[in-house]
Amino acid sequence: MAGSVGCGAHATVRSVIANPRPEPTDVAPAGTGPTLGRAVWFHTAGAVLVRPHLWWTVARQWARLTPPHWWREPPHLPVPPRSYLAFRLETAYGRGSRPRAADVVEYLEWCRHADPSKSRPAHR
Repeated sequence: MAGSVGCGAHATVRSVIANPRPEPTDVAPAGTGPTLGRAVWFHTAGAVLVRPHLWWTVARQWARLTPPHWWREPPHLPVPPRSYLAFRLETAYGRGSRPRAADVVEYLEWCRHADPSKSRPAHR
């Protein structure tokens, strides 16, 4: 099946990270791979900095996406695995496309409103 990640009929994010099976044409040289580019990071950081109500959401999402024991594996930084980012970006935008800062802000707004910790039962 062309474009399949090869993780079965019901692939999950965890299975794609654990068992990525790229097509031969998808293999990037060592040290390269799916990146968002400096311009996307710069514009996204600027868009989030002017929205203080999203700062805790960014911290929460960053913590959720950072793998446990991240300091044991290269690049020794608290960042999501490249395979996860590649999976999410390709499923959202297709191959070769990049998100806009507005897309990331919209995602963070959605996360902020969908966070179950914000919906606490009312006291009686």
